[in-house]
Amino acid sequence: GGIGLWEWAIVVVALVLLAGGALLLNRRKKAPEPPVEQPENEGTDTAPVKGDDQLMQRICLLMDEQQLFLRSGLKVSDIASALGTNSRYVSDCIKASKGCAFLQFVNEYRMDYAKQQLRQYPDKKISVVATESGFSNDKALTRYFKEHTGMTPTEWKNNVNK
Repeated sequence: GGIGLWEWAIVVVALVLLAGGALLLNRRKKAPEPPVEQPENEGTDTAPVKGDDQLMQRICLLMDEQQLFLRSGLKVSDIASALGTNSRYVSDCIKASKGCAFLQFVNEYRMDYAKQQLRQYPDKKISVVATESGFSNDKALTRYFKEHTGMTPTEWKNNVNK
């Protein structure tokens, strides 16, 4: 006669496995989706999306724990791949949460690290502090320091270590 119960069971299991495999393949091909949650006060660009807060926490945790900012050639894509997301989400999240571009965000970490080095090791050369802090050279460190403190790293160090 017809198809027996066992044959039907095998067909159903095969279809379930095929559907599950297709779903997995489809998920792997797509880039991670941004969080869909909406801000509490919709219509304003200033309220961060909850998912952005979580992503920002993950970005900061990565920067604090792995000190990626110490790499002088650090790119948005390095952070994105470390977090399993894409560069655009990381860049947009930093801009929305911190109000600055990626490089400025990273340079804040670098400057804080440089300040810590200048406090702890006042005899260390500025060029060494600059490269150890992730800046490409001492000119980049000096330029950033002047913009944000009004002083050169040496002047800042002398004021702090009086």
